[in-house]
Amino acid sequence: MNEPYDPAGKTAEGEYESDIINDPTSPKKKKFSVPVWVMFFFVLIVVLEVFCIQHFSDAFADYRVYATTDKRIAAGDTTAAIADLYELSTEHTSSHSVILKMIDVSMEYGYYDAAAYVMDNYLSGMNIKEPDYSRMNAYYTQLTNYNKTCAAIDVILKANSAPGASGDADYSAIMDSLEALLKEPDQDYAVIHYYLGYLSVDDFEFAKNQLQQSYDMNPECFDVRVQLGVIYRRLGDYGKAEALNNEALHKNKSDSGALRSAAIIQMLEGDLEGGAITAKKAYEAYPDGTYVRATYVIALFENNQEEEALKIQNEMTAAGEKLDADTVKLLNGDITLENYYVSGQVK
Repeated sequence: MNEPYDPAGKTAEGEYESDIINDPTSPKKKKFSVPVWVMFFFVLIVVLEVFCIQHFSDAFADYRVYATTDKRIAAGDTTAAIADLYELSTEHTSSHSVILKMIDVSMEYGYYDAAAYVMDNYLSGMNIKEPDYSRMNAYYTQLTNYNKTCAAIDVILKANSAPGASGDADYSAIMDSLEALLKEPDQDYAVIHYYLGYLSVDDFEFAKNQLQQSYDMNPECFDVRVQLGVIYRRLGDYGKAEALNNEALHKNKSDSGALRSAAIIQMLEGDLEGGAITAKKAYEAYPDGTYVRATYVIALFENNQEEEALKIQNEMTAAGEKLDADTVKLLNGDITLENYYVSGQVK
């Protein structure tokens, strides 16, 4: 039944109508007037909520990077974890916790250039208390010695190498200068021993002793684990080589050098298919790594995948790489994997 209409604008139920409905068969519609200040307040709340959600999400993402760094490193994502933490430190340059965390993990895992940059650009001027102050001072001394040694070695290498011709280096003079550098104070001796071992041309025992000393002093010195593993492989100790590769991959599962070395060990032990799979991982991680493409080509040939190997060879040519004479002999079947990777001169 329709409600009786009150000419004064009031219905039988005592509610006022804002409009007069002339059609007595239409249901009555109630219209409510919302004050302007209420609408403004509502819009303001919505805007604030959107703003808070966006900034809370950013803050949560930043906190997640900071809080999960150690867990990611433990899972073998060291490089990626430190790279993300580095980006976070560049965004939060006044955050003591972020800056100190970045420096601590970089120094612990051998990312010295990243640590030095953050110390030079963001740590200076911060009010740091003990024991953080003493720890940062120790890092500063370590980095000073490291940079001093690297600069000295760079001078030695340039002074004894023909420009643009790495094969013309005077290795005897380089080794003599490096050994003299060992006698100087305030040097990073792990770095010197690393170069003495890495640049040793054909004396595997000498190279092993030098790289072992570097490893014993600082296992995070460059890729000393991988290079020491290479020497053990060339000496025929596959077990020791594999253990060092695994240690390197535990630190960084995307280490192309360690993956390449692991692939070689697999092939030498008869697992040609597994070697190809691991060589592909090395290639996908960093194709421009030393001997990475060449090792992948060899692994493909050993698995009778000549067509795919040819594609990688063409890629090598485009990148300015070429297969050396021993590699060609191996691919032609003139020498064995053992001749090539153990008794030969191939790293």
